[in-house]
Amino acid sequence: MILDAYISLFRSYAKDFNAQAPEWLVQAREASLQYLLRHQDLSEADAYATDFGLNPKRIRPQGDPSQLFTCEIPGITSYNFLVLNDSCFAQPKQQLPEGVVVCALSDAFVRYPELVARYWGKAKTENANWHFNQLFAQDGLFVYLPKGVTLDRPIQLVNLMYDNQPRMAVSHNLIIVEDDAQAQVLVCDHAYGESPCLSNRYTEVFVGRNARYEHYKLESTHREMTNVSALTLCLQDGAEVLTNNITLHGGRTANDVRAALMGEGARLSVNGLALGDHDQSIRNHTCITHQVAGSVSTELFKYLLDGQSQGEFFGLVKVEEGADRTTALQTNRNLCLSADARMQSQPQLEIYADDVQCNHGSATGQLDENALFYMQTRGISEKEARFLLMSAFAYEVLDNVGISAVKDRLRWMIERRLRGEKYNCATCSMCK
Repeated sequence: MILDAYISLFRSYAKDFNAQAPEWLVQAREASLQYLLRHQDLSEADAYATDFGLNPKRIRPQGDPSQLFTCEIPGITSYNFLVLNDSCFAQPKQQLPEGVVVCALSDAFVRYPELVARYWGKAKTENANWHFNQLFAQDGLFVYLPKGVTLDRPIQLVNLMYDNQPRMAVSHNLIIVEDDAQAQVLVCDHAYGESPCLSNRYTEVFVGRNARYEHYKLESTHREMTNVSALTLCLQDGAEVLTNNITLHGGRTANDVRAALMGEGARLSVNGLALGDHDQSIRNHTCITHQVAGSVSTELFKYLLDGQSQGEFFGLVKVEEGADRTTALQTNRNLCLSADARMQSQPQLEIYADDVQCNHGSATGQLDENALFYMQTRGISEKEARFLLMSAFAYEVLDNVGISAVKDRLRWMIERRLRGEKYNCATCSMCK
């Protein structure tokens, strides 16, 4: 079994993986090891079959890693951080507001052990992806916003895969936004070179009472990249959270978003856009649980699939007993632009409460031939008409992007992607 090889690897290098881990994490890793031995249900398991290299001894690259990559979106000023393969480089050039902590997770284990222990794993899901990540992750980004603090600019995290041979990176992010605080986080996934790569990245986010949090994830990698990521969210009373997953380029993408609305008046918006071609595979799974009365969630995911690309959307909304006055709206719309493109969609509702407003819908089709014909009768070429219809289809998701500079740049990138043109995020030379 593929998983057995990784379990054997962990056992061989357990001292290295646990060298900087606090005792409670060492014990948690042992529990994860036992879980994986029992279940063998690793998501995207066949993608792990490549003989990927790991970095248990935490060998860090020489020189200044920030020189390898520059991602500057015009019009946005952000706090910039880099995770190079599996190592976090978190030394902000700008002064953070008083009380705010942003550092490498490996540093947080030493500097803020009680704070990390209080939140670590509280938003986990009992599946093999979580336990694999807990077993191998030694670093990532740690963010802490104390009560009432509003960040004046977004946090930008660049996950960069960089190697000339098959490489796996496992990292873990922990983000804590206390009561009445506000933060925006932009995560950019990139890869350099053409060697097969696999990343397993897990992000836990805790949003306190009446706090506001926005999370954007943009992937622009290459066809030899497998990107497995999970985002878990816990929302308290009155919390507001907006998330958006944008997949522009990649090989194999598997995104999971799981959210627990634990407080009355909590509001959540989960969105995603996927553009696929060639043999690209893009999977988005979501699970939203309404645990108390009076919370609201909305979902909108769209796919544009060309070539032999494959898309998958699985969305579950669960309203638990007693969660009355819940509003939950889920929408998935997809366009297959070629005869060989494939889309699977499975929206689901589980409702165990009364007095709720819940609905879900999914539709998969092709570009409207009548609209194409009408536009051509008005002097618009078929190629341009197709581009205009595809753009209009995609832009609805961008309406849910709350950072204007990011929205403008995404629109620019999507337009060039749909035209088949090369582009850079900005000064970045790695976006193909």
